[in-house]
Amino acid sequence: MTETGDNGRIRRDQLRQSGAARGLPSWAAMVLALGVAVVGGVLSWQLTHAVGVLFDVVYALGCLGAVCLVRPHALFGPMAQPPLILLLAVPIVMLVVGTAQAGGSAALAIGTPLVSSFPTVAITTAITLLVGAVRALRHRRTLAR
Repeated sequence: MTETGDNGRIRRDQLRQSGAARGLPSWAAMVLALGVAVVGGVLSWQLTHAVGVLFDVVYALGCLGAVCLVRPHALFGPMAQPPLILLLAVPIVMLVVGTAQAGGSAALAIGTPLVSSFPTVAITTAITLLVGAVRALRHRRTLAR
């Protein structure tokens, strides 16, 4: 069992020893994933004039990186973030590259990549949930020792 402080929480020195204090806070991991996805989307647009395969790969790597780099006790946000990251990244990319102008074409310019990226979102979400669950179990075992 672990010792607790006066208020029932695990002491900071024990968190450091267990590795729980290492890593990014949840909000930073989410910003990292969004930033990587936007950069990948802009690069994809510059190379192919579409938000395509390059964006999908970089987006998935950004989301996976966020789950791998976040603090163990803050895993839930990055594990569940891939759909939100895509929903934010695509409109930002379209605004940056100047494709999303006012009118009906803006909805089409943003909606098409969102819909076509569904398989990527589903697979990325499944992988981040799996990696996050493994990390959470490993962290739990470390704390139980």
